[in-house]
Amino acid sequence: MSQGTRAESYDAVVIGAGIGGLTAGALLARAGKKVLVVEAGTVPGGCARARRRGSYTFDTADHLIMGCAPESPFGPGLIDSLLSHLGVRDRCEFLRMDDPIYVARFPELTVAVPRGREAYLNAHLRHFPDDAGGLRRLVELSAQICRELIAFPTKSRLLDLLLTPRRFPALFRYRNATMREVIDRELSDPRLKAVYETLWSWIGPPPSRASFVAWAVMMAMYVEDGAYYCRGSFQRLADAFAAGLQSAGGELLLGTRVTRIFAEGRRVRGVTLDNGQQILAPVVLSNIDARETFERLLGPDHLPARFLRRLRRMEVGHSVVALYAATDLDVRALGAQHDTSLFTEWDHEQSYAKALAGEVSLLSVLIPTLKDASLAPSGEHLVILKTIAPSRGGETSFDDVKLANRMLERAEQVLPGLRQHLTFVDEAAADARSGSRLHLLETYAGWAASPRQFGPRRLPQATPVAGLLLVGQWTQPGHGIWTVIASGLGAARLVLGASTSAPILPLRV
Repeated sequence: MSQGTRAESYDAVVIGAGIGGLTAGALLARAGKKVLVVEAGTVPGGCARARRRGSYTFDTADHLIMGCAPESPFGPGLIDSLLSHLGVRDRCEFLRMDDPIYVARFPELTVAVPRGREAYLNAHLRHFPDDAGGLRRLVELSAQICRELIAFPTKSRLLDLLLTPRRFPALFRYRNATMREVIDRELSDPRLKAVYETLWSWIGPPPSRASFVAWAVMMAMYVEDGAYYCRGSFQRLADAFAAGLQSAGGELLLGTRVTRIFAEGRRVRGVTLDNGQQILAPVVLSNIDARETFERLLGPDHLPARFLRRLRRMEVGHSVVALYAATDLDVRALGAQHDTSLFTEWDHEQSYAKALAGEVSLLSVLIPTLKDASLAPSGEHLVILKTIAPSRGGETSFDDVKLANRMLERAEQVLPGLRQHLTFVDEAAADARSGSRLHLLETYAGWAASPRQFGPRRLPQATPVAGLLLVGQWTQPGHGIWTVIASGLGAARLVLGASTSAPILPLRV
């Protein structure tokens, strides 16, 4: 038995302590299972992991979530319910970011977008009154799809699928629809379309290829309930799930890699750690890249050819580059908000193409210290800049220094004088090119959220290898903290034999 583990066999082993894996592990431990969560990093969290640099705390990828209030227009909040179930609700304080939720900034037009259906509609329609009917229909349709998705089974039986057209008519009708198809039907003004689609990059592909269902759920929750930030960074949320796991008797092993998933035929038997130790377990849940799970850790010989072909056809979402900095500018006096999306033009398809070619055609400017001053020293503010990573011939490639300077220059539309008032810039990893200020967030959203790769059409949680399950952003229903928590709940239900025909809430584990 290697040092740091309490046993050589477990009821379940979770590979990767991302939010989805922690959710599944904590729920299983709470249900009395003997659980081991193995994480290669030194802290849990995955995309929710914070970057702590001295007195600065940066969120790596996630910056807004939903489902944090005890009650919402769509029922109980999933995150609030789960934290309460695990006995760790008091470890997280959620701040609602609804004044505004975000700012959309286009050439010659800036729109601050608030929470609340009527406020949201008024913010748009004061500029585009002729499309009032279409925008109202989009908002109501999004709310209907959100209600239906929350009520949808975590894993559908044949009977559930047969009843879908009647029980979930909006989900059924729009399951194949892209954002562009639905929005073009309802809106006529190209500029209103662009403003309405401001957050498209949070879904992944551009509007012509992004799932409208994924978009509708996100926008409905933000508009009807609001977006939330976890005080102290989202690391606090990850730590709360880890505490829920450990208080229930589960084990979290950090700084350790799984090097192999071993199986007999098509039944999993356990994992091998990077120190050579074998851990026996009848259930293994993978929270890491599905391609690594099947191609490297398990090996394709254990998979049916049809599943392997499907895996290799799946499209991965684009990568993002981020710059983490601090400034002594008085950002409040400049009128900046916590979340601003900048665009150089109105056509999002062109913006996407130009971003892949190396232009900073879209830029997210995030200032979380406007809501949570504890993230930086007094008198300073964090500034996080993000854009789509350029690519060449399928390989991400860019001039780090040049792109970083372009991002900072573009950000000065929101924060004039930023480059002369930087107090800190987080350098990239030691193995990156010298002087780089950019951090590459590869495959941070897993598969691209197209209609063919979202919800029930993403890779299933139950794999062709008995006992091997997927959890997190590479499996159903999709990416984002709320969504991977739903996947963790679904995985726990599968392991425990609980009803997967039940909706997400109540928890029923």
